[in-house]
Amino acid sequence: MTELAILLLRIFVAFTVLAFGACVGAWWYYRTKRGIDLDAGFEGQYDYHGQAIYNQQGEIEGYELLLRELDSATGEWRLPAHVLDFPLLRIVAEIQRLVPHLEDNVEFITINLTLKQILDFRSDQFITWTQSILAGRRLEIELDALEIIGCNFIQRWRLKKRLRAITARNIPIVIEGVDSTRLMYRRLLPFLERVTHVKFVANAFNKSATHWIEVTLGEWQLATQKAQVGMILGKIERLCQEQLADQLHIPYRQGYLYARPEKIEREDH
Repeated sequence: MTELAILLLRIFVAFTVLAFGACVGAWWYYRTKRGIDLDAGFEGQYDYHGQAIYNQQGEIEGYELLLRELDSATGEWRLPAHVLDFPLLRIVAEIQRLVPHLEDNVEFITINLTLKQILDFRSDQFITWTQSILAGRRLEIELDALEIIGCNFIQRWRLKKRLRAITARNIPIVIEGVDSTRLMYRRLLPFLERVTHVKFVANAFNKSATHWIEVTLGEWQLATQKAQVGMILGKIERLCQEQLADQLHIPYRQGYLYARPEKIEREDH
């Protein structure tokens, strides 16, 4: 009986040590996770440039914030190099800096988050913090379609659960970068009930001798209507693409045809 008690005690101690080690390991992993908490490796000068999002009447309703990095050699703003998961604290700081420069008629701000950022448990605090500094404007979150369709089974399950929690807070979720491939159509359909808008790449729906459209915008429109999801046509560069949006009554448009990303500044500043 004594030997059994000693054995059980040893098992208990072993499990306690393992559990403690797992907790310490998890804490250390999240504490040192690049791009979420730590600012190491992001010494460059960064800024958010806004690209206007227009409604069907040609009026600006909001801005998508696009991260840019200052090229110290040329003094020009460029797409960030080697920046995947920009620190959430830095995102908040940059948004807080630009909010005073937003015009009063801007209804919403859209920010891009990666899969790692949206699945991190600190994203709840980040969302709450960002909402508090937007001065009554709506926060919208964009996720990249390629990241979503590349998820494994566990990531898909976690992402659906996370999106359900975010939309329950009345925060719109946009899947951006959607093309005309059948693969993307099949893999994104299960996510439609978890999001509010789908943003399509305009060029992906231009049929040519070298490009075949597997799923048309009309087919996508039927799927989004069934799921009660809105449509945005993005990366519009030509008038014919705007005309396509008009034909399908796509309410929101974005692209170089309307405006390029630029520093957001009020006229009275």
